[in-house]
Amino acid sequence: MIKKLHALVIQNKNKQVVKNSFYMSLFQIFNYVFPAITFAYLARVLGVSNFGLVMLSVAVANYFAIVVDWGFMYSAVRTIALNKHNPQKVSQTASAVIVLKILFFLAGAVVFAGIVFAVPALRQEKLLYFLAFLGVLWNVFFAEWIFQAFEEMRYTAYFSWVMESITLGLVIFFVRAPSDYVLVVLIGSCVAGVGALVSCLFAFKKFKLKFKIPPLSVLKENLREGLHFFNANVSLVIGHSTVSVMLGFFVGYAAVGYYTAAKKILIALRLMAQPVASAVYPYILRKFESFASGAVTTVKKVLIFTTTASFALCALVFIWAGSIVRIIWGESYVEVSGALVRAGLLMPVISSVYIILMTHILMPLRKEVLIGKIFFSSVAISVVLSFVLIKNFGALGAMVSVTLFDACIAAGVFVASRKAVKSIAVA
Repeated sequence: MIKKLHALVIQNKNKQVVKNSFYMSLFQIFNYVFPAITFAYLARVLGVSNFGLVMLSVAVANYFAIVVDWGFMYSAVRTIALNKHNPQKVSQTASAVIVLKILFFLAGAVVFAGIVFAVPALRQEKLLYFLAFLGVLWNVFFAEWIFQAFEEMRYTAYFSWVMESITLGLVIFFVRAPSDYVLVVLIGSCVAGVGALVSCLFAFKKFKLKFKIPPLSVLKENLREGLHFFNANVSLVIGHSTVSVMLGFFVGYAAVGYYTAAKKILIALRLMAQPVASAVYPYILRKFESFASGAVTTVKKVLIFTTTASFALCALVFIWAGSIVRIIWGESYVEVSGALVRAGLLMPVISSVYIILMTHILMPLRKEVLIGKIFFSSVAISVVLSFVLIKNFGALGAMVSVTLFDACIAAGVFVASRKAVKSIAVA
């Protein structure tokens, strides 16, 4: 991967993209290898039902995490990347994003508490769910978006490695029995919250940013900038997290456990394109500002590489799915989760298409409204399909549903990107 990217960016005299791709790849490795080890341990210690319960609590909290994220991961990165030489604008944007995230978190805490006490199934495990919500502090403070905007992704990798290592060590040391499932979420949320806050303080100091409560007009501007990205993110979370929630309520915690075990493997493959997309994003933004047709050529090369590599990797996983599940999750997961992995293997290939086209064609061309429409249309189809497929086919139906959801997004993004590229050529 890195050699291919190196050849690509040397042509454009921008070696920083290679470094950022490397560090984003490390970040993804830390984000999935360390949790995979942690989850493999938990799957054995907690048992399928308690493991599924923990994953369900995280899935519910993820709804609020996406609200806290809003669309800042794209809108704020774009603003800062294009104004890096304007310290006042950068500090103002960074301060506004932090303030808005904190406000979203506080408002979300009130709503979340009301939901937990109102729903009997959640109220029975209220401590677990409240601890899971604390994990949303990661989304409030983790400074990945600042590091990405300044094209210094190594710090994202460093902080990720430290936090994942600490989490793994604490889980192995303290979690020893099925009854310790609440402790799992406590450890994860505390480490995530503290680590994210440290990363934020470091980012402000490293890039000489000055925190200042921004005026209301600036807060509104940043909300507006991120709105359409938020719409897309909400749709993505609904399309994926709702499947886990439906599975838990309609089928049971064990089904969530089997499904989650397979999904974790697929997510690692699904986001293979993300390191490249995140690292190249600031570069592509500047490229579109100066030489749009050259930017499109670069995107095509990146897309061909990522989809080809993703397809090859998925083909290997299809062959050894059972062995991979056995190594990571244990013998009890092999039959069900192994079949689910094979059923969902088109998802990573499909996702690599829309991740690259969305972040490198539609976003630089400011097609946020169109992106939101594509995602909303796809999630509307997905919710109906999920209900029908899960009720009739359980975990297998859930996996088919999320794959079809990603396929709808990819189709919409592909068509929109072709039209956008043609408009550039005409212009």
